[in-house]
Amino acid sequence: METYEGKNGPELSINNENSLRKQLTKTFGWMFLGLAVTFGVAFYLFNTPEMMYSIFSSRFGVIAIVIAQFAIVIAFSSLVFKVKPAVALALFIGYAAITGVTFSVLPIVYNVATIAQAFAMAAVYFACLMVIGLTTKKDLTKIGSIAMAGLFAMIIYSFISMLFGWSRDSFIYSFIGLIVFVGLTAWDAQKMKTIYARYQNDSEMVNRASIYMALELYLDFINIFLFILGLIQPVHTKSR
Repeated sequence: METYEGKNGPELSINNENSLRKQLTKTFGWMFLGLAVTFGVAFYLFNTPEMMYSIFSSRFGVIAIVIAQFAIVIAFSSLVFKVKPAVALALFIGYAAITGVTFSVLPIVYNVATIAQAFAMAAVYFACLMVIGLTTKKDLTKIGSIAMAGLFAMIIYSFISMLFGWSRDSFIYSFIGLIVFVGLTAWDAQKMKTIYARYQNDSEMVNRASIYMALELYLDFINIFLFILGLIQPVHTKSR
């Protein structure tokens, strides 16, 4: 029996290691499904230029995509432990599909070979952080909290820089972002085990938790991928 002591909480224990492995496999499965939807939608739209143009040629279309992404994340965070797992999964897949719409422009900005390289590097990077988060005995809550504060600082700075037209060094920004997601990803990996230990006797809550953590890990991977992409190739517009 493995035990975990969360911050300011009672000691938690996992009664069935086999059940934990199945739960982790399910969570990673949902995450990979989300990634498949995202890149599938992006590939389809990029190869359907008429549809992509109709979406991005309208300022309303771009704003609608951004609003939809924020709305789904807010709804998901608020409802994931209240609605049926199927509803939570639908919200997750919906978010992944909308992200795929935004990703359809990546081959216009970056070389396709560079995108593939960044994806492979992100996969290795992400896998290493998962191993660290799942095997370490150190409580990563403090590290995760610091990383979360760093993420909020980056978001606020991005908003201010866009508002005032400040220039931003994409290499430095990507490097800082990658460091921030080192902490967040390892913390999220550890949270999977803690959440499972808390809800292991409630099968429905465990299913909801697997979808919740799948979105967390999905966001971690997507951001790692984007930051690595920003590090290995400066942004420039290239003809298709």
